[in-house]
Amino acid sequence: MIYVDANILYNYIFETELTEYSLKVLSLNEPKITSDTVVNEAIFAFEKASKGKLRDYISPKTKTHP
Repeated sequence: MIYVDANILYNYIFETELTEYSLKVLSLNEPKITSDTVVNEAIFAFEKASKGKLRDYISPKTKTHP
């Protein structure tokens, strides 16, 4: 079983020098597992990398009309 941490997810989604390694890990024919903490860390990292745009995409502000 392979434990997938936030670094693997980050390097899979964003092209870095470790993207190829992440692809290999995720392509292995073995069960994979992660945790809620890893998902939270990944979301935080994605938010920082996207400079706040992720929050707008996930939870767009609703516009109120007068």
